Amino acid sequence: MDPKTFERYVDVKPELIQKAVDTLITMDLIGHSQSRNYEWALLVAGACDLVDSVWSVQNDGHRVVITTPEGGAIEPQLRRRADQPFTIGHDVFASFPKDRTSATPVGRSAARAAAPATDSPAQEAAHEMAAPT
Repeated sequence: MDPKTFERYVDVKPELIQKAVDTLITMDLIGHSQSRNYEWALLVAGACDLVDSVWSVQNDGHRVVITTPEGGAIEPQLRRRADQPFTIGHDVFASFPKDRTSATPVGRSAARAAAPATDSPAQEAAHEMAAPT
């Protein structure tokens, strides 16, 4: 997936480095699957490194939609594994606020925004890997 596609719609901070994102996505996807927190998962992804995670939650009875913005690509292995692949139009991304402070959280996200943030063990490990030595 081309990062330039997102940069047009989302405020990207190049000085921030995040590692092990696929691992964090996998942990959330499988953890919430085992807790039966969802029926359908919607992943904005394109790389095939999530194929095994998608397969795992599908074996638990969940469905997975893989989406990418217009101009992005979903690798063939991931496309074949998805219950439904689709493309998000530029008009959808254009409606998102660019500045995170102007976004209004709703639903469960609002409760999370009001609560102090805590990192999962995987997130803590990712922070440690990203920290300069």
